[in-house]
Amino acid sequence: MGLSVRRCFEYVFECDDCGAMDVVHTGDSVSRGEVVHDKESARRVCKFHTSNGKVLCDECFLKRQVEREKVESGYYRY
Repeated sequence: MGLSVRRCFEYVFECDDCGAMDVVHTGDSVSRGEVVHDKESARRVCKFHTSNGKVLCDECFLKRQVEREKVESGYYRY
């Protein structure tokens, strides 16, 4: 048996709108087969997005996207 030294990071994501939180560690994986190696893969595993400097959960990101589409299409015009 040999010696194995590994560096493990903890990635904590918190939504800037609703406060939803998710935590993953280096080496964690999901059913889709993606493994956490760095910050970007951790963000994908947690299903968080960055938009205009904010960190958003998937639900808040989709809400913001729908609102943006409504504004651009003229939905709110009188």
